[in-house]
Amino acid sequence: MTPSEIERLAFDSDAVSAWARGSEHRRNWPVVYVLDSGDATNGASVYVGETVNAASRMRQHLASPAKAGFRSVRVVIDETFNKSACLDLESHLIRWLAGDGAFTVMNGNEGIVDAQYYERDLYREGFAEVFEQLRAEGIFQRSIPEIENSDLFKLSPFKVLTPEQAIAVEDIVDGLLEDLATGAASTSVIEGHPGTGKTIVAIFLMKMLAGAAQVVTPFDVGESDDPWDVLIVDETHRLNQRANQSSGINNKRFTAINERLFGVDDPSKTQLDWIRARSAHQIYLLDAEQTVRPADLPQAALRELVAHAQASHRRYPLTTQMRVRAGADYVAFVRALLRGEMAAGSRPDLGDYELRLFDDLGEMQREILQRNAEHGLARLVAGYAWEWKSNTNKDAFDIELDGVQLRWNSTTKDWINSRASIDEVGSIHTVQGYDLNYAGVIIGPDLRFDPATRRLFIDRESYRDKKGKETNKQLGIVYSDDDLLAFIRNIYGVLLTRGMRGTYLYVCDPTLRAYVASVLGPAGQG
Repeated sequence: MTPSEIERLAFDSDAVSAWARGSEHRRNWPVVYVLDSGDATNGASVYVGETVNAASRMRQHLASPAKAGFRSVRVVIDETFNKSACLDLESHLIRWLAGDGAFTVMNGNEGIVDAQYYERDLYREGFAEVFEQLRAEGIFQRSIPEIENSDLFKLSPFKVLTPEQAIAVEDIVDGLLEDLATGAASTSVIEGHPGTGKTIVAIFLMKMLAGAAQVVTPFDVGESDDPWDVLIVDETHRLNQRANQSSGINNKRFTAINERLFGVDDPSKTQLDWIRARSAHQIYLLDAEQTVRPADLPQAALRELVAHAQASHRRYPLTTQMRVRAGADYVAFVRALLRGEMAAGSRPDLGDYELRLFDDLGEMQREILQRNAEHGLARLVAGYAWEWKSNTNKDAFDIELDGVQLRWNSTTKDWINSRASIDEVGSIHTVQGYDLNYAGVIIGPDLRFDPATRRLFIDRESYRDKKGKETNKQLGIVYSDDDLLAFIRNIYGVLLTRGMRGTYLYVCDPTLRAYVASVLGPAGQG
C-alpha cells in the first residue's frame, strides 16, 4: 500500500474553497477526515468522518451550527482507499480517540463497523501509520498499545457490537420505549460468561438512553428520595443479600433502607429488592457463576430473576467471546476443569492463546514481567489463601513459595493500573471486572484434588477470606464445605478468565497440579 498523506487546512469557507480547487482527490475520492476545535489540553472536541467528496462535505459541516466550534480539518488521502477501508479507518480513529481521552469525541455510536473486506489486514497495517502522523500533530496523546490497554478504551461506548449484543440493545430500547408509553414496568436480563461484553452493552445503552448517566451504588439507590425511571445494573451477581457488610456503617444503612422502603427491617430483603422498589424499569447484567462470597445474591434469586425475564421474552444471552482470544470454548473448559470433569489430554484447541502450567513460581513471575514489558497489563493474581499481613506491616511478605516472596495488593482501588501492581499479587476483589493481557494465576492450598474420587475439595483452614466463609447470623445460614467449594471454584474461574492473550498457572496442591498437568498435556507445561 502507498503511504497515506494528511492534508491540513483551516476550517473556514475561504480555506475550504481554495483547497477544493486542487487535486481531484479532494472532490471525488474516498477519504477520512478529522475536525478538531483546538488544543486538546483545553477541553477541545473532535469529530471523525468519511466521504467520497471531501470538499462538499466540508461545506455541509460549515453550514451546520453543531460544527461551528471546530477550527481545523485534517483529510487523510490514500491512492488505494476504497469505501470499505475508509469506513474501517473511521471506526478505528473514533475508538482510539475515545480511548485516548484527550478530546471529547462528538460522533454518535452509529457507523462503528467491523466488516470484512478485500485485504483488510494490509489496510489495517497502514492505519497505524495514519495514527502516528496524527499523533505527531497532537491529535493523539498516547500510543496505540497505551490506549488499547486503558479502561477508557475497553469501556468506551464507541464499540463494534456483536450481532447478539446489537439484538439485545435494539430489543431493550424498543421495549423500553413501548413500556414508557404505556406506563408498564419491565425487567430485562443480559446473561453471559466472562468476556462476552455485558458491560459494553450496559455502557452502550447508557449513551443511547441518556447521553450521560450517573453511576450509583445499591446503597445510593436505596437512600434516594426520588424514584428512577431506568436502572442498568452491572455485575448483578455481586448485589448483596442481608449479611455482615464490610463496615458497621453499612450494616446500619442496610437496616435503615429496609425500614424506609418496606416499613420493617425484613432480613429476607436484598439489594435486588431495593432496586425493584425504587425503579420502574431494570436492566440486569449477570453471570451466576461469578458469585464469590456468601454475601452475594443467592443462586435461587438469580435463577428467579432470569426466569422472570425469560417468561416476558426479555432475556438476552451473550455467547461470543470478546476478551479471551481462545474463544468461547475456553470459559467452558476452565469451568469444567474446576469441576474435575476433564480427562487426561482433553485440552481443547486454543489457537494462539497461551495457557501454560508452571512448576516454579519464580519462572512464572519472570514470564509475567517479560509479557508486561512487551504488551503491558500482565499481572500475578491468586486465590485468597494467604493472610494479608502486609496490610498492617508494610515490611511483611504475604506469599512465600519456591523462594519467592510476594505481597498482596497495596491498594484495593484500581489496583491493576496502580504503579506497584506489577510487583504485587491481586486478589479476586481487585480484578473482577477487569481485563489483563496476561494473567499469572496462583491456585493456593485452599483448593485441592482427590485422585481417587476425581473431585475437587477445599481446605477450609487455608481459605483466608474471613467474610468469604463467615456464618450469616442475620439469615441463620451456616455455610458448608460444599457451599464454600462453589464460591472458591467461582473465584478461580474468574481469575482464570482475565487474560486476553494468555493465562499462566501455578498450583500449590501437588495432586491438583498433577490433574491439571494431565489435562493440559506436554503442550501446556511451562
